[in-house]
Amino acid sequence: MGVVNGLSAMKTKADITDDLFGEVIAEKFIPFDYEVSIVGARFKMAKSVFIPLRITCNKNGILRYSVVDSTFPQQSAQQKQAETMLGKIMDKLGYVGVMAMECFVVGDKLLINELAPRVHNSGHWTQLGCAISQFELHLRALLDLPTPELQTFSPSCNGKFNRHKP
Repeated sequence: MGVVNGLSAMKTKADITDDLFGEVIAEKFIPFDYEVSIVGARFKMAKSVFIPLRITCNKNGILRYSVVDSTFPQQSAQQKQAETMLGKIMDKLGYVGVMAMECFVVGDKLLINELAPRVHNSGHWTQLGCAISQFELHLRALLDLPTPELQTFSPSCNGKFNRHKP
């Protein structure tokens, strides 16, 4: 496997070459079914709201497109699990604003693989897929404006196009 965004998968000792330099963080590989992400916002009075979960479709470790569709059979259970997980994190930190959480799906469990305490590419679909974007939601939380009812235009899909250097 090649290096993607500074990340590389090494499967054997032979993959560890002399040209590696600097600090390295090694993590155990987790075989997962697919990835999901959620964006939540916590307001000053500790109320939280969550944007619908999105399923990400990756190829060779690169996001290609994501889908938000409330009719997916697993959507409801994963939404509840993700809201509980992210809500506990934001509450414990006393966080105010938008936070994104990406998870590996392994069977019926969600394993957190990234937390982003800010607006995030996981919520970019809200610009056209929701009545209120993650950017407005973030400002509303920070400025303690009224908590909105989150209306989505579901299903929604967005793609990511990367320019590759030859």
